[in-house]
Amino acid sequence: MQTSNSVMIKTTAPIFLFLLVNLILFSFAGCGKGGVVYHRIVAKKIAAATPAPNDSAPVTSTITPGSFDANSPQTITLSYTDTESHLATACAVSNLTNITESTACFCNGSGVCTVGITGTLDYAGSASFNYTVTANGLISNSSSATLTIDNISTFYGWTNVKALGTKSAIALTGAAAVPAYVELKFSAMDVVSGLVGTYNVYRDTSPNIVVTKSTTPYAEGVDPATTTYTDSTVTSGTTYYYRVAPVVNGIVAVPDDIYSDQEIKVIVAPPNMALVHRWIANREMCMLMGKMAQIDRDNYYRCPHAGPGGDGTYFDMGGPLLVDAFKLGCNYSETACAGSYCLGTIATPSGVVAAAENSVYYSRANGRCFINNSSGTGNSWITDATSTITSAQRALMASNKPGLPPLVVIDQEDSNSTCASMSESGFAGNKRLLSRKEWVVAAAWDEQLSDAEISSIEDGIAATDCNTDSGSMGLHMITMLCPLSKRRYQEHLVVDLIFEV
Repeated sequence: MQTSNSVMIKTTAPIFLFLLVNLILFSFAGCGKGGVVYHRIVAKKIAAATPAPNDSAPVTSTITPGSFDANSPQTITLSYTDTESHLATACAVSNLTNITESTACFCNGSGVCTVGITGTLDYAGSASFNYTVTANGLISNSSSATLTIDNISTFYGWTNVKALGTKSAIALTGAAAVPAYVELKFSAMDVVSGLVGTYNVYRDTSPNIVVTKSTTPYAEGVDPATTTYTDSTVTSGTTYYYRVAPVVNGIVAVPDDIYSDQEIKVIVAPPNMALVHRWIANREMCMLMGKMAQIDRDNYYRCPHAGPGGDGTYFDMGGPLLVDAFKLGCNYSETACAGSYCLGTIATPSGVVAAAENSVYYSRANGRCFINNSSGTGNSWITDATSTITSAQRALMASNKPGLPPLVVIDQEDSNSTCASMSESGFAGNKRLLSRKEWVVAAAWDEQLSDAEISSIEDGIAATDCNTDSGSMGLHMITMLCPLSKRRYQEHLVVDLIFEV
């Protein structure tokens, strides 16, 4: 009889709920305790299943995030509001356009509703879907959510880095100084959708550049046919960081994060010097050994190697090198000898050529370089082979400026002493001679040059002899030695730097 009354009340309009409660609490006062408890349970179930007369349905609002990368799954949060602050317990999506539901719509115990979606394969552009949420038994309105599937790109690595310091003016030629610059070359990049129109370049003096669709680039319009960018606004001795990203229909296709080499560190060399970049040097040597496919882009572009020049496991330069861009030359004085250049055919200037102390004279008769140990014309001119020469005098005699007559009459010991006397402002340590491994790497020719082009450069590009026949030793005055391996110039010295790039 009690159960029958409860069923009848369930099918009656909610206005009789109050009567039911009174019936349970008061009409059966003579029943046992179990009966009263039974009716209380039934009453609670009826209240939970029936919304209050004035309850309103939840209202859908926005979704987050509003965009995601192509070919990547994304979890979308479905936002809503509810006047009575009821939490959503269920959700549903429909009318999916350019996306699929990869994870079913779900609302957790805190009322947060999410759905996993994936864009159509290799598609970038707009997408949409409708969704509803259910709270307190009431279903919300159906909201149309629009989002963007972002085009992404794949970065395939750097192929060349050339960073030259300021080139000094060349005496006797009128050639002006040339500012420092950086030249970067990278492999063409793929995009999920569309064609690359141009590339953007991002630059900073601090690492960890963040590239997004809205990041302001340092440079725009890099030609996709050349994938080469030249930065002429750099300063010698400064370190820069670079990234690149393709642009498709005016929108940046941010590169994925498959490899860690997207950002490259470039040290702009001091004046008259060039950078031998660790990654590029390793890459080129590995290519020459036929190991292009084994280059490890996440580890300095090294490759497996068990022979000479390696550590028994890999070929790796171990760090960048800053090398002289021009042959070390005799830094002859330009006005000290009778108001003119200290150049001539006098074999030994002592007792003949008058000049101030520390003036430097170059003899075209024998190819030797002298420094005046005292003022006047006495027997005071000494060479780099003189046992009493000081380190400071060696530093004055030699220079890596372009256009100087090369130091050719000098042995290895004196060469090493001369190198050790030289330093560069802003860099720790003095210069030293290249090791054999470093020389092989630094002197490698660009694979794009033909044998004829290489021969022409190696044989000399100036027609005027620097020395007389008795002193020339077959050498010519080369005002500028040409680039080796795309990014560097022939050099005899190297700053002993161990910076990791």
